[in-house]
Amino acid sequence: MTHGTDPSPWQIQKTCDIATVEQADEIERMVAESAHQALRALRRCEHAEESLSLLWKLKSGLGGLDPIDPKRPLNFIEQLNQSFTYLASARAAKWLLQHHPELGPFSVNLGTMKGRDIYSKADPTKLHGEVFAAANVTNNQKLKRDIAYLKKNGSELQYAFFMAPQHVEGRQPALEARFSSEGVRIVALRAPEWTATPPGLAEVRSGRESAAST
Repeated sequence: MTHGTDPSPWQIQKTCDIATVEQADEIERMVAESAHQALRALRRCEHAEESLSLLWKLKSGLGGLDPIDPKRPLNFIEQLNQSFTYLASARAAKWLLQHHPELGPFSVNLGTMKGRDIYSKADPTKLHGEVFAAANVTNNQKLKRDIAYLKKNGSELQYAFFMAPQHVEGRQPALEARFSSEGVRIVALRAPEWTATPPGLAEVRSGRESAAST
């Protein structure tokens, strides 16, 4: 990936080939930079608008940024959803580069186009993976649907990657047994960690505890 003044091809198209861990890290860096800029803008207007008006603006307006192109405005909720899908996709590619380097590079679909989320560019029939990020692996039956789609595709190596809280990174044999994955390997990806209590949450908890004690 280049770092000149010309627009990066990653900013123009949402499908890309990842051949190295460094390329996957670059996607993570861009997602983090867009998140930083969006949250900085959000903090500036946090006290300038009434709470419901601000939430409505975030839901219906262009209060966010494209996760891999911070110069392009985007709906904040869309940025929120896309950021973690992109992050999960980059980490899935890194996982595959570490475990199946002979099948790289891996073609990754970062957009909303129909088709496979990630597959081996060296041999598209060899490996196919689906990727999602969610609060829970059972949300909207996403994991179940991904497993069904992978089985239908029929690649030799099939992976269902997900990013969700409370799952240790790596293969998930318990989920494979629970969902009868039958050859589909289920892998949890490392999720971002909370390094501090989110602003305002401590005050909410304190108020609830005070009310409960009276």
